[in-house]
Amino acid sequence: MDVTSNSKPSTNISSQPLKRVAPREDLNIPWYLLVARGELAYSNETQSCWRDSTEDEQRVCCEKIMRLAFYIVGVDPNDYPICLEACVEKATSTKLLSTTAWSSWSGHKSLKAKMKLVQQYTDSTKQVHCPPAPIIMAAVALKLIRKVEGTGTEESTILIERYNTFGMAPTAIHNYVGNEKRLIRIMYKLVRPNIEQDEPITESLREVSLDVDSFRSSRHFELGRRSNAARHSSSSKPDDATTDNKIEERETLAVEVKCELTRGQAEDELRDILDLFKSKQDTSVTEEMSRRITLAHMKVLAPVNKLSVFKWAKATKDDRILGLFEVSLDDLDKYTWTDVVEKPMSTTWSNHPAFAIWNETKELVSKKGGSKPILKRLDMLRGILVREAFERQESKPLPDIQTQNQAAELRDEITAIKQNLESVQRQTGSLKRQNDEVIQLLKDEKRRKSVCVFQDQLDDV
Repeated sequence: MDVTSNSKPSTNISSQPLKRVAPREDLNIPWYLLVARGELAYSNETQSCWRDSTEDEQRVCCEKIMRLAFYIVGVDPNDYPICLEACVEKATSTKLLSTTAWSSWSGHKSLKAKMKLVQQYTDSTKQVHCPPAPIIMAAVALKLIRKVEGTGTEESTILIERYNTFGMAPTAIHNYVGNEKRLIRIMYKLVRPNIEQDEPITESLREVSLDVDSFRSSRHFELGRRSNAARHSSSSKPDDATTDNKIEERETLAVEVKCELTRGQAEDELRDILDLFKSKQDTSVTEEMSRRITLAHMKVLAPVNKLSVFKWAKATKDDRILGLFEVSLDDLDKYTWTDVVEKPMSTTWSNHPAFAIWNETKELVSKKGGSKPILKRLDMLRGILVREAFERQESKPLPDIQTQNQAAELRDEITAIKQNLESVQRQTGSLKRQNDEVIQLLKDEKRRKSVCVFQDQLDDV
């Protein structure tokens, strides 16, 4: 750890400078986050809504804000679930939603103190330093999404701009290991994260807290992220710009889904594991069984069960479980989060003429060496087009060709049945009239006979 005459003993700094991570330029913000961006900005109306919302609703909103903030700084939040969770915790604990002014934000004091240390270490060592990811991302969310800005003359704002702190956010996210007191020292050389093969984390990035001091290995950080290599191989596409973003016949769209897990559900799902812990048979818990324990499970487990899982993970050096434990210290009975699932669109919408026009335009611009800003705007247009089609499909889905043919046949059958029914009704009406006429004739005949009998009796008298 670097130490200067004015340094604070409790502040941890990476012992070796880390490579700076560049933001990804190929990321497109999902449509549901683009739509929500306007709703997340500060206003008197939204403030009233946040005050009346429940803790679960506020947490879901904080997660949405943080996901959007990750995309803004050029990082896919799905690659860093542990860091994302820590950022969501920071947003909720510092009351990001209820903040009305930059200087009154409850996280401002901590950010200002860290930025002063950044200034101190950067100026004294001539190497770039930045705060940990959660506090940076909270500031990004507050300034760039919530639009809660100060006068521009605050010391914290001046230091953020002077040391390009928001520009260092991808590096802070990439190297986050759970210690929010750690400042990061960064190399000037700009590199991109290796998506083909994950590199082990350096010794300087290991956590130094008492809880997991000697039990955190270099795999903790890498296991905390989704495997980039797996994602790259499973979603690999041609490098040709003309085919990379074409809308296929079965276009899919990322849809936000609200999920919820209670303590009872979690303990039922992990019953066999918890029973082994209770019966002191920890050694019988296999690595395969431990893979079933997710962040949601860890969030809602009872403290005694959470502690048992932690002790087992510490003894077996299971870095994934240790990482989940670090962001699950609160005692929650219920955990709510949002998940994103891919939902296919109707082939009728995918074959819409507007999609063909978009593809042709994309190909034309690419062939003529179109600039990146134009291609990026085309991608934004694609997202809007797909979203509109999907929303229409959800509200009133259009059937495919086979369904249309079946519907046409069904309409013909209904028409024939209706015609037969009308014919039967006409025949029934005719029979009813004939029946009424016969009844009337019988009544008349009976009345006539009665009159004749009475007349004969009069004649006899």
